[in-house]
Amino acid sequence: MQRLIFDFDGTITSRDTTRFLVAELLRARPWKTPVVAAQLAPLIAGRSTDAIQSCKLRCIGEAIRGTTEQQLSSALDRFASRVRALFRPELIKTIEQHREAGGEVILASASPGFALRPLFAEYGLTVIATEFECRNGIFTGRTIGSSCFGEAKAEAVRNYLHSTGDREVAAAWSDSITDLPVMLLARDRVWYCSADHAQKMRQADPEGNFVISP
Repeated sequence: MQRLIFDFDGTITSRDTTRFLVAELLRARPWKTPVVAAQLAPLIAGRSTDAIQSCKLRCIGEAIRGTTEQQLSSALDRFASRVRALFRPELIKTIEQHREAGGEVILASASPGFALRPLFAEYGLTVIATEFECRNGIFTGRTIGSSCFGEAKAEAVRNYLHSTGDREVAAAWSDSITDLPVMLLARDRVWYCSADHAQKMRQADPEGNFVISP
């Protein structure tokens, strides 16, 4: 089976969508705003990508703590409506054509699985993402294991491929150098990057293909 891998934020979408997710979660539970705001220091300080990713997940975790997935459905519907406007049409077309031809598309993302699965339900994707713990149907705010980011994302994808008995990946798409371990699992690699980052990307993956985006 032909298999493709896509990152989500900044790849399928033209920009990071975390702020939209947090905004919609807080719209549903505005009393959580001060608690979530207290987690924003690493984003404001512009710290490392690992610190920023941890900050994003803490914000999301605080916003959903004590809720059920059903209680989040309206917020996730609004999130989906906002995010679909940011989809790159050429990549959605690639996904649709690949699925119609019987291939598999893996969405590998550090974003939360509870938000990605309804967003892409109609596309029939295999979602490998950061998962949040539920106990008795209620979110605790904690993640299950590591964030699906960097090498941990690659390990999660490798484990999935191993479980299928077929480790071949035809192509992969990403916008971030942190996805290099995942991208190297694919025969062909397509990087979406700004002109400022293109040289760094090419040094990391000289055999990759590059799409320069604003």
